[in-house]
Amino acid sequence: MVERTVAELGGLNILVNNVAYQEVVDDFMEVDPEQWYRTFDVNIHSFFHTTRAAVPHLTGGGAIINTSSINGLRGNDSLIDYSATKGAVLALTYSLAQSLMERRIRVNCVAPGPVWTPLIPATMPAEAVKDFGTQARWAVPPSPMRSRRRTCSSRPSNCRRTTPVRCSLRSVAKRSRGEWFASRHYRAGAVSQSGRRNRLVV
Repeated sequence: MVERTVAELGGLNILVNNVAYQEVVDDFMEVDPEQWYRTFDVNIHSFFHTTRAAVPHLTGGGAIINTSSINGLRGNDSLIDYSATKGAVLALTYSLAQSLMERRIRVNCVAPGPVWTPLIPATMPAEAVKDFGTQARWAVPPSPMRSRRRTCSSRPSNCRRTTPVRCSLRSVAKRSRGEWFASRHYRAGAVSQSGRRNRLVV
């Protein structure tokens, strides 16, 4: 896929890892090894393989955006394996941001809340689909999902009034590495590094 993109378009500037599989369960013991391995293969191993193929083409100023989930931050008792992989995506983002800094590749992560996609009715029972998103407001693509981003400096954030993905790609975010952006309707936080400066993202 990466080689075909480079061959047909002449290069690669941005990689967005945005793929996921989930299976709803009522109890942890319903998660058998086959489901566990499949979820990790799709949700995290694919990120590794695609990123590894893309890095040689991104060196010198490219950007990587990984899609996690709010479940990777707080967990979900009905999406145990899915939540575990999304937590792994966050850790992968932090690690890649440090590892690829010398190559001048920025790595950030988006952790959205409820977003309606075909995955919802395909993997959830009808009753759960009916109540999906009632715990918070959510956006149907292509409506922008706002994010809140606070830094440990007195300067106003340049990422307000934009989507998390656009924010991480904008030129003003070129110094931002290893940060994640969560939906404004959830309270969450993490300390990340941008060069030698620590930033709090909520």
